[in-house]
Amino acid sequence: MRESQLIGLTLIPVCFSGMLFNWAVVVAIWRDKSMRSSFLVLTLVKTFCDGCYMIIYSFYITPMIVFVKHTKFWVAFFAIYSFLVYAIVTYGFQCRYIYDSEYWTFTNASTFPVCQFFSMYVDFAKNSIFVLICVTVDVITLIRVMKMRRFLRKQKRAEVYSKKDADFMKQTCGQGLCYILDYMWFVAFPESSNPYYSFFSSLFCYAAVAAMTGLLTILYNSDVKKSILRGKKVPMPAIHSSATAVFPVVR
Repeated sequence: MRESQLIGLTLIPVCFSGMLFNWAVVVAIWRDKSMRSSFLVLTLVKTFCDGCYMIIYSFYITPMIVFVKHTKFWVAFFAIYSFLVYAIVTYGFQCRYIYDSEYWTFTNASTFPVCQFFSMYVDFAKNSIFVLICVTVDVITLIRVMKMRRFLRKQKRAEVYSKKDADFMKQTCGQGLCYILDYMWFVAFPESSNPYYSFFSSLFCYAAVAAMTGLLTILYNSDVKKSILRGKKVPMPAIHSSATAVFPVVR
């Protein structure tokens, strides 16, 4: 087995743990009808997308790297799919991504300026805007939660709400920090001739971020954690219902 294949094996534990964390959160929120606040709906949509992302990594990207003999089959299958969905971009401008076995990462095979611009700036700008919107929504939700807590400060449940505020802060800040570090790495070190760096700063890093966001949700969201561990419906405090106007955004 070649060195690049051995390095590709490091994706397996990250991808499968990411699938476990994210889909556990999706199932926990989906089966409990009382967990339908704006923030938990936002969490549901985001973890669902991350879970699908982990499935693609587990059953397409990782096998394509590890099992070189099956690469032609996977490439042919997804080339047909890509033609149906992205016919103009893929075949009109020849903007094709290939797996570079020399640097152990996916790269743009075309030197066409439009492809280069889209690869480096448009895709990055799209993800950056989504992250900025998610952070804005989280901050607005947190402000509304803190305002509601002021009215409940003199009640017995004030301590419970205070703890939920802290957990909410830990979850959103932890997930935001993961995204920020990921994009800082992308901007600061866009290219490298070292294959180890190329692999771990792109494929491995993207999978690890998606897995960490699911893990942080389980660790710091008490409602989701109780639903997963006990398998029972967890009543949703009224404090979160104040943020129903917030619309969920997916990264």
